Amino acid sequence: MRVGVVLIVLAGCGRIHFDPIGDAAGDTSVDGLPACTAATPNRLDVLLIGGAMNQVSPTLSWLGVGQGYAMAYGDNATANVITWYTRLDDTGSLVLGPVLVMSSGAGPDIVQVGNGLALTTVTATTNITLHEIALDGSALAPNTTVTTTSRASTAAAVAERGGDIGVAWLQNSGSQPAFGTYRVDGTVVVAPRPVGPTADIHVDLAATSTSWALTFHGVFGARPLSDLLLLRLGSDGAPIGMPGSVTGATASTTGTAVRGTIVSRGDRYALAWSDSRGGDNAIYYTWLAADGSVIQPPTRIAGTGATQELALGAGPRGTMLAWLEAGIMRATWIDAPDVPPIDLSSVAITTNTIGVAVGADSAVVVWSDDRGGALDLRAATLGCVE
Repeated sequence: MRVGVVLIVLAGCGRIHFDPIGDAAGDTSVDGLPACTAATPNRLDVLLIGGAMNQVSPTLSWLGVGQGYAMAYGDNATANVITWYTRLDDTGSLVLGPVLVMSSGAGPDIVQVGNGLALTTVTATTNITLHEIALDGSALAPNTTVTTTSRASTAAAVAERGGDIGVAWLQNSGSQPAFGTYRVDGTVVVAPRPVGPTADIHVDLAATSTSWALTFHGVFGARPLSDLLLLRLGSDGAPIGMPGSVTGATASTTGTAVRGTIVSRGDRYALAWSDSRGGDNAIYYTWLAADGSVIQPPTRIAGTGATQELALGAGPRGTMLAWLEAGIMRATWIDAPDVPPIDLSSVAITTNTIGVAVGADSAVVVWSDDRGGALDLRAATLGCVE
């Protein structure tokens, strides 16, 4: 979901500042976020979906004002990973489902397209499947098989641009990032194809009005270690220029950048990743213009104890980054520099999957949580400053 907003670069500090309310007289908000009250608090560490099953890989998409959020997730308690769909209201509470999407599909990603949703799943063999579903979870069109070629991805990223659905993944043949686009009825617009050089892990996808943007990890020039690269693609799927590093690393930079993620907001991209250049797993983020040029240099946001697990979400309220640090789920608005990070979980956990979506008034963060033994899904809804 891409929404037109105003982003202002603060002179002297170079950080993106988001303030939809403004700094008019009487405005007591922090970067446009109101203060929390007893009547309107943030909802933190709420059990969303529990039980004996292992819930993993939550992915969310905001549906519009008053419509809440769409969510898909996997259940790997059985030999076949099952993909489910459900909906949350604006407060982050369940209002639908779960509805079975696929009995042998894992690693879902979801995005709103028109009045429906596009959802990708992958199987334990080779297939990547595109599902077009209505908001109630029913099928809008027959499933589309994106590829049956051997692939390295355990997930396929999906994004929307001008009504087209883009799908990206890491293809095993040469370990190249691959990309294709589709109409909502499954018609192929750009046939799936490899689009970049050799990559090693994790592909993500976003779009602005001018291009698609694909992130992946690979070797950058003379740099011998994995770096996070950005490749812009035109409407025809052809690369626009060469892939470039987004981390600011040079050939002499030590450490690797992993688990990168990208979202678009207006005609800008926000990217975040885990980086070991400082001797620890720090979390960094950056802002890029639609043409890939740097608006804000890489900014370190979390240090020692941060893991590789992170997720970004963007919407009218802002852009939220969530990550696991020293066993605690944390989140912050990366376009609201005066708002401090907030702890989302109340006890130390381990998790390997996080999902984030941002609406008109708040953001919802969902994560897999092992405090009860099995992996439950827990959630937080954030719309004010504590």
